[in-house]
Amino acid sequence: FPNSEEAFAAACADATGGNPFLLIELLDKLNEDGRVPEPMGAEQLAALAPVGIRDRVSERLAAMSDNEREVARAVALFADGASVRQVSRLAEMDCPAVIRAADALAAVNLLRPGVPLSFKHPLERAAVAQSLSALTRGLGHRRAAAILAEDHAPASEIAAHLLEAPPEQNATAIAALREAATEALASGAAPERAIALLERALAEGPASDVRVEVLAELGNA
Repeated sequence: FPNSEEAFAAACADATGGNPFLLIELLDKLNEDGRVPEPMGAEQLAALAPVGIRDRVSERLAAMSDNEREVARAVALFADGASVRQVSRLAEMDCPAVIRAADALAAVNLLRPGVPLSFKHPLERAAVAQSLSALTRGLGHRRAAAILAEDHAPASEIAAHLLEAPPEQNATAIAALREAATEALASGAAPERAIALLERALAEGPASDVRVEVLAELGNA
C-alpha cells in the first residue's frame, strides 16, 4: 500500500509491534480481502487475525502448560489491562500460579512483562481469543463482565464484554448496558453504539416495566 496515510502505517505498527511476520500476514490479509488502507485503529486491524497468525498462535498454545494456556486465554478475553486478581478469577487459578504463568508467557514474548497483564501484540491477542469456540468465548466474556461489575468498573468496559456474551436475563447486565448507552449518547458519539447496547439489553430479557423503558431509550437513540 505505497499510497497509504501515516495513520494507517501507525495502526499497523501498533497492531504488530513491527514484527515482520505479523506485519506481512496482516498486509496479505488486507490485500486478499480487497481492503483499501483506510483509517482504522490497531484493535480493528488486530480483529482481522489472519489464518497464518491464528495457526502459529495455536501451535504455541499447544506447546504450553495448562496454566500458561489458561492465563493466555483469560488475558485475551479481558483485552489489555487486566489485573492478576481478575485473571485469577476468570482462569480459576490462585494468584501465585497466575503470576508464574504470566512470567513464563512474557519470557516467550507473548505477554508484556509486569502488570497489568496484556499481550505484546494485539494481533496475537485477537488470535488467542479466536482460538476459543464461539460458545466458550461468549461465556468467558459474560464471566469477565461479572468480574468487572464486582470490581465497580466503568459501565462501558462491562458492556463491551456483554456485547460479546450470550443473553442470560440478568438485571445487572441490563443496567450496565443502559448506563453505557446513556454515556455513549452524552459523549456525542455516533448513536449506533447506543443503539447496539440497548438492543443487546432487550435481548437480555428485561421485565415488562424495564422493557418499556429500554424501548423508549432505544427509540430516542
